Amino acid sequence: MSPDTSFTPDYRPTVAIFSEPGGLAVSLVEKLLADFCKVAIMADDPKSWGKATDHISQKNFLEIAPAEVSPEYVVFIDLDLKKSDGDYEKLIKLYSKSNAKILVILPYSFKVKDSARLGAIQEIIKQAGSDFGAIYLGDLVGPRINGAESDLVGALTEGLTKKTWPLLEGSYYPVNIFAAGREIAKSLFSFGPYGDSLAIIGPEVSGTHVFERAGALLGQIEPSSGAEKRREAVAPQKIVGQVNLEQAMKETVEWLKTVPQKEQFIKEEKKVREELKTPVVSKKLVLRFLLVLFGVILLPYIFLSLSAATLLAASQFMGNGKFEAAGYFFGAGRVSADIAFGQISLYSKIPLAGQALVGSKNLSALLKKGNALGGKGITAIKEGSLLFSKVLGEDVYDPRALSQNLALELDELYQESGFLLTEVEGGGGILANFIKSRPFYKIIPEAREKLLLTKRIIGQFPALTGVEKPTTYLILFQNNMELRPTGGFIGSFALASFDGGRLTNLQVSDVYAADGQLKGHVEPPLPIKNYLGEANWYLRDSNWDADFPTSASRAEWFLDKEIDQGVDGVVGLDLEFAKNIFKVVGPIGLADFNEVVDNKNLYEKTQRQVESDFFPGSQKKTSFLTAVSRQLLTRAAEAKEKEYLPLALAIVESLETRHMQVFLHNKSAQIAVSSLGFDGAVNQPVCSGNCYGDWFGVVDANVGVNKANYFLERELAFGAYLSGQDVKGFLTIRLKNSANSALGDAGRYKTYLRVMLPIGASVNDVLVTTGGFDEAQTPEIEEKSGRKEAGVLIEVGPGQTREVTFSWQKEVPLDFGNEGEYRLYVRKQAGTLQDKIAVTLYPPPGLKATSWPLSSLTRDGGYGYNTYLTRDLFSRLSW
Repeated sequence: MSPDTSFTPDYRPTVAIFSEPGGLAVSLVEKLLADFCKVAIMADDPKSWGKATDHISQKNFLEIAPAEVSPEYVVFIDLDLKKSDGDYEKLIKLYSKSNAKILVILPYSFKVKDSARLGAIQEIIKQAGSDFGAIYLGDLVGPRINGAESDLVGALTEGLTKKTWPLLEGSYYPVNIFAAGREIAKSLFSFGPYGDSLAIIGPEVSGTHVFERAGALLGQIEPSSGAEKRREAVAPQKIVGQVNLEQAMKETVEWLKTVPQKEQFIKEEKKVREELKTPVVSKKLVLRFLLVLFGVILLPYIFLSLSAATLLAASQFMGNGKFEAAGYFFGAGRVSADIAFGQISLYSKIPLAGQALVGSKNLSALLKKGNALGGKGITAIKEGSLLFSKVLGEDVYDPRALSQNLALELDELYQESGFLLTEVEGGGGILANFIKSRPFYKIIPEAREKLLLTKRIIGQFPALTGVEKPTTYLILFQNNMELRPTGGFIGSFALASFDGGRLTNLQVSDVYAADGQLKGHVEPPLPIKNYLGEANWYLRDSNWDADFPTSASRAEWFLDKEIDQGVDGVVGLDLEFAKNIFKVVGPIGLADFNEVVDNKNLYEKTQRQVESDFFPGSQKKTSFLTAVSRQLLTRAAEAKEKEYLPLALAIVESLETRHMQVFLHNKSAQIAVSSLGFDGAVNQPVCSGNCYGDWFGVVDANVGVNKANYFLERELAFGAYLSGQDVKGFLTIRLKNSANSALGDAGRYKTYLRVMLPIGASVNDVLVTTGGFDEAQTPEIEEKSGRKEAGVLIEVGPGQTREVTFSWQKEVPLDFGNEGEYRLYVRKQAGTLQDKIAVTLYPPPGLKATSWPLSSLTRDGGYGYNTYLTRDLFSRLSW
């Protein structure tokens, strides 16, 4: 059982879709979910829709056959013109007065005999009012389409199964299914006034040309007698996309080959039976025939083995950063699997052999899609690396084109991974079952959702990097050796300016230089005033709230008041972020300072430069940090191919472990950043029914004006007692200071220690234990942003250890006679590394429960486990 990490979602528009689960409808659902919409499927056959959307990970925002829905947008798909007048009347009755925007999807080209039906539908739409619009689609091509959605796919199906081709008098207008889904989604939110009509089509291709291409693809096919006439709908607006007809038809046929075709099997079986009526031949000829047959039978399995081997080799090359070699092997593996699939498909038409070859056929399909997915991944990495190098480089380039290319690659990665999931879930056999049992398979849905969110950020890349207008971002350098709520003391900051998609300026400043320009008095929070001894509030102490968006907004306010500088967002970085980058790019030399800096000596070198020859107004620290920053950026921009992936992973690692936090004014990008968990916000879990979502977070703020966190070790021990009426929590924080006593005050750790809790919790006195002696302290309580905070001042001298125990209780009615859950979320503080933590959950005595992560049953009846708090921790107890 995996943890539920979801929180209350941001607002998403609701789109209702009326359609059978065809390829276009499923593609449109995927696209709308990717664009942060809620989707309601108004289906008569929910079971089929459930199967068709089984691969989609964002189930929280997808409803099938809901009892009631009030959408802002409606899509009604009628590509085969088979919807009845009653269906249209129902649609009009439901939504004609709802202010929803309704789009009816119709065929652009159609048989002449259907003209009257299309005309009747157009009249219905016209009479329905201005909220109704029509989109006319060209002939869909690509995977997952059935013949009812596209005359062209219907013709290909007939050619594949019956070796006949329905001739027509007129033209095709082929359009890729995914391009169609994208354009419909775009039109839904942006195209013209309601009531307009639009055609989404491909370039015109004659029926004769399509027949010739089909013959080259399918082999000998017979044209049907007589040709049906086709007409085109009249639309005032047209979007004509480009499509590679041969490639699109090939992909469509490959998809159709994976769908069982009963007529094809019957026809081929008869043909094989006729061919088996052969005369008696000599033994020598029979032996030769058997040898050849044995070799032919083995051939597809040789290609299967080759595909599996190249997939493994490509994965290893990719892990080692050798992307050219990986791309070559992925390509070879895909071709090998494609050959094997074709041969096995041919053999499966032999009577009695089809069932026996199902596993081999599924294996070849999986290997083909796996290699294709790897190839797409290589392309995405290269596109991302190119974009990154251009941002940090000096050459002028087209940011819109490059970012759009990367977004398309991410979109295709999402689509291909969905196909792979469908193959694995729908296929049996040893390989499919083996893949399902692997840990990596369970995280694919989460990884796919991250792909969508990353694509959304990339979509905003031009706006974020100053293409539309110059942008500037505040970078807070937070020293986590002097821990503060959002990561560390703000000793310095930088202003990063972007113009035309490039970083044009990076200016590092000492925070005291800015704070010295603040005019007037700003009353600080009481702990800053009482324990830090500051009568005024400045930028350097602006990150007092553990919620990074809150502290980032406050830092912006101080920056504006102190140096009259506005920004478009804030990024918080601590020393661990820089160390993670150094681990990839290696040491850098600073000629002006006669220093070599790497991940092991970064803190020590920085402190030595800061503290030596220091005097008020000195620029030595900012000069040193500027030199380090610029050298790191230059080294990253010149990264070698093998460093691309490790560099990206280092940044993601820093974001996931909260050593880098991002707050942006661009709302679309910030929603994606927040959904990824990269914004450093304090979130609270939600849990409905017979379930309780508990949580806490430790907030450690060094108020000793020193870097004593360098010597500090922190351990946590938490116990939760569930009674059915309430939940009691006990949290012990063990602080061990390993500083040498000779350091004096420089080694003394003085912290304002807080615990964030659910708003309804009742907090008891805090117990402070030193050397076996207990002392009770009354905590300072504050309620803010829907949570409660309890804080006390703690001092730990050099060589000393203290334990601080917080306890609280909250009324929580839980029914242990019925199925239920207790969920726990432990928030990791930004700037901390890997605190040890022990968690023990105590259900009522005698209750049989299961826990996640798997826990050991303690002697006193609790479920306990130990781990490290490198990331936020999620746990649950089910009964």
